[in-house]
Amino acid sequence: MARRYLCIVVLLAAGGCGVEGDGDENARTVPGNSDIEVKQGALVPFGCAHSPCKQGGVLTAGCGPNECTAWICSADPYCCAVRWDSICVAEVGSVCQHRCDCGTICTQGNPFYPDACDCIADVCSADPYCGEVGWDSICIDEANSICNAGCP
Repeated sequence: MARRYLCIVVLLAAGGCGVEGDGDENARTVPGNSDIEVKQGALVPFGCAHSPCKQGGVLTAGCGPNECTAWICSADPYCCAVRWDSICVAEVGSVCQHRCDCGTICTQGNPFYPDACDCIADVCSADPYCGEVGWDSICIDEANSICNAGCP
């Protein structure tokens, strides 16, 4: 499958790109990288328009409970500028090292993305370890007790 390409040109000056007028107090400036980095540190996580584990419209970099969407948007700007497609969903695994396939709920391994499906969301809400560190036998037991996953 041919990979899509998206060219983005951003011009930043040391203090930001600005539109300066003749003393116009309505002049606007675009922050430089250092300004953005300072502000990002103070941001609070916010909800995504849909789960990164599902195809759909664009997602905003940084939405969700962790940095996964920000990492994907940085690696593949198409996902946050055009459409969150099957390649973006696959990047939840390759870029963020989180699983989306709820059919593997009975298998230990990398953590699931916290809202991959309803059962995963319920388990990760009760035990954040399962969505942050790894999906272990305790997470599988919790999936059985919380949502009757039917794991052996």
